[in-house]
Amino acid sequence: VCTATHADWRLSVWLDRDAVYAPVNAILNLIIYCVLGAFLIGACLTIFVSGRLTRPLRELRHAMERAGSGDLNANVDVHREDEVAHLARAYNRMLDDTKEHIRQSKEHQKRQKALELKTLQYQVNPHFLYNTLDSIYMIARQCGNSDIAKMVVLLSTLFRLSLAQGQEFVTLEHEINYISCYLQIQLI
Repeated sequence: VCTATHADWRLSVWLDRDAVYAPVNAILNLIIYCVLGAFLIGACLTIFVSGRLTRPLRELRHAMERAGSGDLNANVDVHREDEVAHLARAYNRMLDDTKEHIRQSKEHQKRQKALELKTLQYQVNPHFLYNTLDSIYMIARQCGNSDIAKMVVLLSTLFRLSLAQGQEFVTLEHEINYISCYLQIQLI
């Protein structure tokens, strides 16, 4: 109730409290909805932006874990132009360099083994060895010892086959002859 007095007059007005506060409540509700809406939109934007920023980092981390487990083909696809993309490109280059280094290392080891084999082949002077074996063979035959003569012939053949006339690859027949000579020597 609102009352106003002026001279002999008195004015009283009855107002409904809900009707008076309705505009204020509407404004308060609007403010609350706007704040909640802004909070939800902010949370969604934060999650979206955070995911957009951290997804490339997660992909890079997973690729690094795969590479750490031995998968050197664990490259990262790069579609952006930011700092994370620069890191991913550097990581991909590192993987490529590592694969190239491993390839070169295997080639080097292969060449080194071939050189070691050649060195061993050249260390044995074949002519001296064959002449000596022929001399032993002749002495064994003169003395009538056929086992020694046979063993010397087999050993001479084994040496000739093992040198393979400097060839890197030999036929299956060549290998069978080599194994046959070796086993016959072992039997004697």
